[in-house]
Amino acid sequence: MSEHQNLGAEVSMVKRLFFSLAVSQVLTVCCFMLSTVVNGIFIGKFLGAQDIAAFGLINPVYLLLSAVSSTFAVGVSTYCGTLLGKGNIQKAKEVFTSNAVAIIFLSLAFTFTAIFFADGLCEIMGAHGTHENLKPGLMSYLYGFAPAFFPMAAGVNLISLLYLEGAKKRVLIGTISSLVVNIIGDFLSVTVFDGGLFGIALATSCGSYVSFIILASHYLHDPILFFTRKNFSLKPLGEIFSLGFANVISRLSVFGRIFAINHLLVAFFPQVALTAFSVKSNLDNLYLSGVFGIVVTILTLGAVFSGEEDKMSMKILYKLSLKYGLMLAGFISVVVFVFAEQIINVYLPEDPEAVPETVMALRLYIISLPLYFIGEMYVSFARVLRKKVFSSVLCALESFVFVIFFAYALGYSVGLNGVWISFFCGEVATMIFIFAAICKHCGHLPKSLDDFIMLPKDFDVSPKERLRLTVSNMQEVLDASENVRKFLLKQGVSERDAYITALSVEEMGGNIIRWSFQSAKKNTISIYLVFKNNEWILRLRDDCKPFNPKQWFELSLQNQDDPFKNMGIRMIMSMAKHIEYLNVLSINNLLVRLPQNR
Repeated sequence: MSEHQNLGAEVSMVKRLFFSLAVSQVLTVCCFMLSTVVNGIFIGKFLGAQDIAAFGLINPVYLLLSAVSSTFAVGVSTYCGTLLGKGNIQKAKEVFTSNAVAIIFLSLAFTFTAIFFADGLCEIMGAHGTHENLKPGLMSYLYGFAPAFFPMAAGVNLISLLYLEGAKKRVLIGTISSLVVNIIGDFLSVTVFDGGLFGIALATSCGSYVSFIILASHYLHDPILFFTRKNFSLKPLGEIFSLGFANVISRLSVFGRIFAINHLLVAFFPQVALTAFSVKSNLDNLYLSGVFGIVVTILTLGAVFSGEEDKMSMKILYKLSLKYGLMLAGFISVVVFVFAEQIINVYLPEDPEAVPETVMALRLYIISLPLYFIGEMYVSFARVLRKKVFSSVLCALESFVFVIFFAYALGYSVGLNGVWISFFCGEVATMIFIFAAICKHCGHLPKSLDDFIMLPKDFDVSPKERLRLTVSNMQEVLDASENVRKFLLKQGVSERDAYITALSVEEMGGNIIRWSFQSAKKNTISIYLVFKNNEWILRLRDDCKPFNPKQWFELSLQNQDDPFKNMGIRMIMSMAKHIEYLNVLSINNLLVRLPQNR
């Protein structure tokens, strides 16, 4: 069968993987961000408008911590995903170890700074002058939140890596547990202990530690990635930071945007404007969770597909992301726009001054969400394709430059509504920039998916150096084996080496069908044969039960009573130059490198 004939099966497999990961990612991000939303709701309902204004000033600290932790999370997951896509497990372990050491030291530094320099930090965040009354509450929250820096930073990194290892259930359990503990803690703080902002923040810290313990318990079992002293070095941190640098720019840009708009509102508008912006910013954590879930899915899948240089899967991922990401962002926008007043009343019940202004802020902002998703989608694809400068520039323009320009320009000329509409104007400017960048990349108006994704011209190999097949039963495996043999003979490969490769397809594919296929679902095996680095590489991918031929080979060697047991696997293992099995993203990946000459 040709690649075109196998496209439908490939699309189905990637689509199943996309939805499985996206749903889990959206739920995880939603639970993770809901903790902040819950804090805002309890503060608004039980503590009052002044405390929620103080709570809004803490946003830059959240964003700064998020900037550092998520930068390493994006960098390490992209780096390790690419290495695992190439089958380089040992290097991935070294990267994991270096990242873990860095996170421990950085998070402790954050905690020390927040505790011993709290007074100065509060003034920097805007609790001075006419807003001096916000400082006591802000300092209380900071003291309660500081212990959470380590488990939050470590947890974000663990989540990104556990998805690579297929531990979706553990991630969900960890994030849901954190949310539940946070809600219970908030409730007890405001109804029993009168803990104020300190109690609200301490509940977040407790929830973060519960989540971290659950996530870290994964490493008591049989993880792919774990600490290793072999070849330990901090050198991988450079590449980790480089891959995550766009995230630094993005988070710092959001930090700078909130900081700049806070100061604009403090200087020229009444305190009700600051309250409205605080509630709007807090709600971002809720409705942006869906967008971020899709974005993280792109980063996770894209890193693996990029490591394999799998152009077809990258194209499928782009189309799925654009279609369903826009559907989700559009749905959220409509719901929030229509029910904005009801949503705000949860935060500020019966506040005749703050509610109307906050509703207006939310409605004028939420219309920008679909365009915001497109911008973030392009940032994600640029990251996995190593377009570091483009992704960093795009982050800075979308998250800071364009919005601040319009906020100050329209704020001075139109008034407060001009500040709220600046987000939409900034996203329109971002879309123009992206289109211009696409045209520059391809040298003409975009005509194909390759142009829109901005794939490098040398991405993947020529059609003559690859063969893609999908199979779903034994007869198709036998047919695929013969097709592989004929294909290699046409490429000038010797009869012996073509036979060995074809036998690998037959033996490994047959074992997957016999031992991994499940009758309750439609199973397929993706077979990809490619010539890279002067060797033929055979990759078999399926989304069935785990089947590791290397373990079967080791078991057969221990069984001296039956020397012919698993003979096919024994033969392939002895002939292959190298065999690597990985269960990444709950997908079985078998890489077979065979010593073939052209």
